[in-house]
Amino acid sequence: MSIRAALLSVCVAGTILVAPSARAAHALPGPAYSVPLKTLARGLHCAASFPRRGHKPVLLVHGTTVTDEENWGWNYLPQLRRLGFDVCTVLMPHYALSDVQISSEYVVYAIRRMAQQAHRKIDVIGLSQGSLEPRWAIRWWPDVRTLIDDYVSMAGTNHGAAFGNASCSQSCAPALWQQYARTDDYRAAPQLLTALNAIDETPGNVSYTSAYSLTDWVVQPSAPNSSAALAGASNIAVQDVCPGRFVEHLQSAWDAVYYSIVIDALTHPGPAKLSRISTSVCSQLAMPGVDAADAVARSAELYAVITARQAQFPKTAAEPKLAPYATVGALSGRTSWNTATTPFGSRDYLLYQPPGSFSGRRPLVVYLHGCSERADAAAVASHYNELASRLGFYVAYPDQPTSANGNKCWNWFLPDDQHRGSGEPAILAQITRTVTRRYPVDPRRVYVTGISAGGLMSVVMATTYPELYAAVGSEAGGQYRCQPTLTVPCVVPPQQSATWAYEEMGRRAHQIPLFTIVGDIDAVSPAHNTQNLIEQWLMVADMVDNGAQDGSVRQSPKSSGRGSVRGGYPYSIDYYANRRGCSLIEAWLVAGMNHAHSGGDPEQNWSDPRGPDAAAASYRFLSRFSLSSSRELRCG
Repeated sequence: MSIRAALLSVCVAGTILVAPSARAAHALPGPAYSVPLKTLARGLHCAASFPRRGHKPVLLVHGTTVTDEENWGWNYLPQLRRLGFDVCTVLMPHYALSDVQISSEYVVYAIRRMAQQAHRKIDVIGLSQGSLEPRWAIRWWPDVRTLIDDYVSMAGTNHGAAFGNASCSQSCAPALWQQYARTDDYRAAPQLLTALNAIDETPGNVSYTSAYSLTDWVVQPSAPNSSAALAGASNIAVQDVCPGRFVEHLQSAWDAVYYSIVIDALTHPGPAKLSRISTSVCSQLAMPGVDAADAVARSAELYAVITARQAQFPKTAAEPKLAPYATVGALSGRTSWNTATTPFGSRDYLLYQPPGSFSGRRPLVVYLHGCSERADAAAVASHYNELASRLGFYVAYPDQPTSANGNKCWNWFLPDDQHRGSGEPAILAQITRTVTRRYPVDPRRVYVTGISAGGLMSVVMATTYPELYAAVGSEAGGQYRCQPTLTVPCVVPPQQSATWAYEEMGRRAHQIPLFTIVGDIDAVSPAHNTQNLIEQWLMVADMVDNGAQDGSVRQSPKSSGRGSVRGGYPYSIDYYANRRGCSLIEAWLVAGMNHAHSGGDPEQNWSDPRGPDAAAASYRFLSRFSLSSSRELRCG
């Protein structure tokens, strides 16, 4: 048979195992299958039975745009069987180009069925995209993590891959949308990767190994922090074993060093260890049982097949939506995407709901993301969902589409988006009201906050709809109706902003407590902008208490404090109060921090874990306040 004929054939090795009954499958923990059991069963390819040899059975999960036979049939499948392993492969639908969440159900089924047949734990190996489906299965199906001993990721697209960026500028296959690599300047990680990698990348009592190459042109970035590496795993680069060795992406399927790492993981307790791998392997090009010249030819032909299939596969304009079971950045509770529609337009928003163990009406935080950020990315970057899961409050994350602003900024600077009853303020107010009405939210404890453009828009919301919010936060934001740029200090005098804000509040005006935090070397929204906001907010409070700006609210801090993050930045805090001595503003200035989610998740854009935890600090301040009928803020 020719190489091309071999590549394009889909071989079923042996017989297909019998599926469990529909009733038994329904009783299993985790999400129900959306794919019929018979279809899932047809995707599992095993020998007729497991002879229960000394080795654990192994499941091989193929990569994007190939079949299981093309990926494994000429390398690991025959070689592992020669070594005495019982080996199965799983064939995912549409060459694994469709939704990774659907493909993962085939892997869930395969793991469960193999463990049931073998009466023991199994090992799982995934290559390229094939690293994601087992991790998705482990993440969302609790029983799966109890059925796996070793999990090995080979050249895994665990934090994105360069081919996704190249393919998905406007439209591409669903699975490619779900695998593009985040960039520091604009694109946040895909929703699927954001949910998968949040909080714990290696859950359960599973031995995790990630093998990768620093010269892989697909799985990028490769250094200094490889996209393939997993927090909590044994991460081994080919070049850790053989410095200077060149191994590209498809070569990972037959490279001798990759093979040595995999075999070390499968044949020892725990994950692979670099210290056990002999450098003698550096003189070998191909793994045992594979001819190097044939492997190079196969790889070249596979690249041609992959290119053709991707070109022919139906494209979509956006990443598939997350399944309802996928919680974004929370230890418990759940997240869901929703849409609010008004005469002024529609906006999607991500809603975090706290665990059912919290009774009674709960607070709500409306969190507005920054430019170039997505709502789900902000949820993970800010750690607000983690905080909400512990303290029991709701968080709504409105999402600004590129159709409203090419950089996904909230339009705080446009006249139509600065006033009550129009534009984005009306839409965001509708989201606030909808969540408050539909869920057990305490309407007296609703807060709005955000970062960068979201911090500016938070101030707009507190100004245009003061009756909705008991307190407001602004991270690296600025004053009301500032000019349409974040990169230079605002030139609008705080006095003018205060007058505009007081007029906009009208008869609904009341003193609203404000939390701010900014880095003193912020190059995107200079700290001067936050200082102007503080001055403006104090002037508004001065006018609100008795209708005149007469110095009733002092412009200088009542007190100050200092602190530092262990291994991170020092910071100072200024505390401002109204004439009753009640806390009105808490302003944090972080020394040495640029434009970032302070204390945020380093896997997301615009985050700096060396700063103090802005989510914890802001909520600690905001949650002290409740709406009242008094114009002047009362203590307690």
